[in-house]
Amino acid sequence: MPSSVLFSLIALQLLFPSIDCVQCFTGSRGEVKGIKSESFVGTICDQGLSNCFYSHNKDFTEMTASCEKLETQQLTKKACKAENGCFTGASGITVCCCNGDFCNDMHQRKRLS
Repeated sequence: MPSSVLFSLIALQLLFPSIDCVQCFTGSRGEVKGIKSESFVGTICDQGLSNCFYSHNKDFTEMTASCEKLETQQLTKKACKAENGCFTGASGITVCCCNGDFCNDMHQRKRLS
């Protein structure tokens, strides 16, 4: 293989390393200073990590979505081991773990009223 082709292949791999990365939504929904807001965007997560997370309160008025990170707390990762992929803590917040691109899609969940 000519060196220019090899260099091109290496350069492409460096420029587009996200081929084997999961994509998740990141953002939040809730009320800040009396104003309801919602902002979720698609994000390419860190390479080698395969989970997305989302959390919500009982009435779904407050929600978050995120990628797994190396520093993700063990309590959050507990959801990945739960039978249904979710657990509810003592505070009433439910944390869920899922695997696959955009599996934490907040648009499929209850909207702000």
